[in-house]
Amino acid sequence: MKTASIYTIHLDNLSFFGFHGLYPEEKKIGQWFELNLKIQFSSSGTVHRMDDTIDYTKVYAYLKERMKISTPLLETLAHQMMDDIFEMNSNIIHIKISIFKQQPPIAQFQGRLGVSCEKNYTNE
Repeated sequence: MKTASIYTIHLDNLSFFGFHGLYPEEKKIGQWFELNLKIQFSSSGTVHRMDDTIDYTKVYAYLKERMKISTPLLETLAHQMMDDIFEMNSNIIHIKISIFKQQPPIAQFQGRLGVSCEKNYTNE
C-alpha cells in the first residue's frame, strides 16, 4: 500500500499595507490588511530537506510583493495569490486564503471585513 503524509503550512495574522478596493479613498490613502494562509501538501515520506516541503520564506516574500499591487476586488487578489503559490510547488493539494480589511470605508463600522477562498489542486 502506497501512502502519503499531508502537511499544512500556516502563515497567520500577517499584516500588510495596501491600496486594494473599489473606492477612491481606498486607492488614495490605503489601509492595513490581515492575511491568513493555509497550504496543504503531500509527501510520500518524512520531510528531511527543504525540497520536501514548502519554503514559507519564499511564500511570505511573494505575499509581501503581491500586496503592493493595487487590486480592486479582494476576491481577485485571493484567487491570483492561490494560483501563483501553487506554481511554486506542484505537491500542493489545497490552499485556503483569507484577506481582511482592518478599516473598511464604511461609516461607523466596527470590526473587520474580508473574503476567504480555498482551492483543491490535483496532480492529474
